[in-house]
Amino acid sequence: MSPTLHLYHLIQSLSRAEKTYFREFAKRRNKAGAVSFLKLFDLIDKATSYDEEKLAREVGVASFPSLKVRLFDLVVEALQERESYDNKSSQIASYLQQIEILHKKGLKGPMWKRIAKLEEMCSQVEDFQTWKLVLQKRQAMALEEVVPGCVPPQMEGFFELYALVKQKAANLEAYTELEDIAHFERCKGANGLHQIAMTLQADPLLSPDAPRLSVRAEIKYLELQRTILRWTGQMQAALEYAQRILALLAGAPQLLQDAQLHLLYMKQTSNIGLYHAATGAYDLAEQAVETLQSLQNFPHLVFERVHMIRLRLAMQRLDLNEGKAVIGQIATGLQELEHKISPERQVAYCFQVAHFYLNFGEARESLRWVLRLRNQERPGINKGLKDFGEILFLLSHFDLKNYDVIKEEAKKVRDYLHKRCALSRYEETVIQGLLKAAKARGESARSAQLQALHGELSTILADNTEKFKENYFPIKSWVTARLEAKLPVEVEFARGDRFK
Repeated sequence: MSPTLHLYHLIQSLSRAEKTYFREFAKRRNKAGAVSFLKLFDLIDKATSYDEEKLAREVGVASFPSLKVRLFDLVVEALQERESYDNKSSQIASYLQQIEILHKKGLKGPMWKRIAKLEEMCSQVEDFQTWKLVLQKRQAMALEEVVPGCVPPQMEGFFELYALVKQKAANLEAYTELEDIAHFERCKGANGLHQIAMTLQADPLLSPDAPRLSVRAEIKYLELQRTILRWTGQMQAALEYAQRILALLAGAPQLLQDAQLHLLYMKQTSNIGLYHAATGAYDLAEQAVETLQSLQNFPHLVFERVHMIRLRLAMQRLDLNEGKAVIGQIATGLQELEHKISPERQVAYCFQVAHFYLNFGEARESLRWVLRLRNQERPGINKGLKDFGEILFLLSHFDLKNYDVIKEEAKKVRDYLHKRCALSRYEETVIQGLLKAAKARGESARSAQLQALHGELSTILADNTEKFKENYFPIKSWVTARLEAKLPVEVEFARGDRFK
């Protein structure tokens, strides 16, 4: 995306209040050049599409490219200033700068007041790393020009507090290191997640009795436990940990000013909604949708998560028309919000829509979205979904009776997954089973091969290291549906054990 489009999308994303604030900010900061800035800002604000040449003519300045860059920076600065009034993290950064300035000027009285206020803010949001830094500054500044044997008032109770803050910072960092391991393994792909889950579970920090010295540490502990349960296929137990995380965050609203914790709140609300949708608890799923829609921050993320829940609801209700309506909204959103929706989420949408259509026997539509998924090559995409998209590619062609395509493509899919280190016994069995069925002569022989595949899958999925693959797409239900002339979704939701 060019810098020009960045400017266009930035201005188009502003709320009415943010636009008003920017106009006042621009007049304060750039009195001489405010007219040109505001003219370009207003033209882009009113535009329904972007026309670079037309804008340059209407603004009428010699250095139009430079004006665009400066306007982008100015809008970001205005948003930063506006947010700093309410955001604790911004206030903390501002106070740190003020303390340094006042210290250089020798104005100790105002400086100590700001240090005290800064420590109070760090305590409220549990920013122990910054608090430790502030305490180190407090010690260094208090001991300047102090006669030996004299204890400055700023040092009263210092060492006990410093030891406690260091301990809490180290405790939180230990959980963060485990979190980093989980994130790293997740990015590598689906195979091996069960093993790393077992490794994490054995860590002493994840013992229920391990000390967790802050709300943030408790949240990280709960999220790690939830991850372990998901990677070992224990979906219902994972739900309970998601609910505990939400309860903690609801009880500490000051922590929700942290963007990462706000995103975690959204993520857990979404996870709970998806679980309830998949288990038929429609009212609870709709409540999760309402909660997400009530959140003001990250509207594009709200869009993403709400539509995932609605698509799952349509599948659970066996309502193809409702699902198609949701998919239409998703397609529109992907087009209009492409610059905001992450590559990973775009991959997830392609996968889930293909998954939906295949479950309803709409193989042609499924294949269309699978091909769209295959073309996603940008950095940051979910490799696990892309890998399993290759399996959906073969299943879609099988439903379309494109058996010759499967004969040609099966080896390519296998080689791709092998190169990606994403070929476990499960994927190997599915590919070979579909290939044998595609080569079989006549429907009777083909059904026999599918029956054999069903038996092999039953054995493989009894292995906990492979069981979670069913969360990507229930291939056993697809095979059963083919054998019984039903829709996969009819077979899948007749099961009562999947989410236990």
